[in-house]
Amino acid sequence: MLLRKRHGRAVSTSTEMFAQCPTLIGMTEDFHTDVESRDWYIASLNGRDVVNVSLRKVRRPGQVMRAWGWRGFRVFERPATIRNYKYGLDCLPWHVWRVKPLNPIAFEVAPDSHGRSVLWTRGLCVDALMHEGYEFGANGREVKRFLDHLAGLDAPPTDTAPEQMTEYRAAVRDLAKTALTPQLHDFRWMANDYLEHRARWWDLPLQHTERGREVSNIVNALVAGRDLPAAVAEWWALPPRHVLGTL
Repeated sequence: MLLRKRHGRAVSTSTEMFAQCPTLIGMTEDFHTDVESRDWYIASLNGRDVVNVSLRKVRRPGQVMRAWGWRGFRVFERPATIRNYKYGLDCLPWHVWRVKPLNPIAFEVAPDSHGRSVLWTRGLCVDALMHEGYEFGANGREVKRFLDHLAGLDAPPTDTAPEQMTEYRAAVRDLAKTALTPQLHDFRWMANDYLEHRARWWDLPLQHTERGREVSNIVNALVAGRDLPAAVAEWWALPPRHVLGTL
């Protein structure tokens, strides 16, 4: 246990951390079992962790990293939670890495309502680089491709032929019926935050228009694992892999 001097007496750094961070949950009897039973993640941009201060870049599986500060590293049970911390949103897009905590300290209550935990740990071992879009859930590759396509547009498409409009809006109405679990809502909000930071035209006023609701319905459907109908793919000029039956 690390010790620091305070008012002439030795105090453990863990004790000091609890005094300064009331949202931490201390070690219980099954703490280490609980930690080992879960997967943990960090995110990086150009090799730099977007939340933790480290003297080394995240480079490869098998790499061992030790915390630069006495507080340790934060690692996350759900990558989407990372957007709520430090430079998470400013450093999009990420690379997501699965890691194994070394000398874990305590859990921290995450700033969401679904109980996903954040863990403080003295060090970590990099286990694997996750696939593109992992932070958006099981269908994350398709979600990220759609978001990146929208981010590359100068503006959303304008109204075209009435027949095409009718088909498009009928398809979006069907996608709007997609039900999201609390877990999928987290991915959906991650997607919205990603789009806000990547697409210049996706501002708050637009999000409350009919066009904004259409985009939200499409994102919800992709997060839930649905394929996009051809009418939607054609309207947004999506690459062929987004068309129903070609994924």
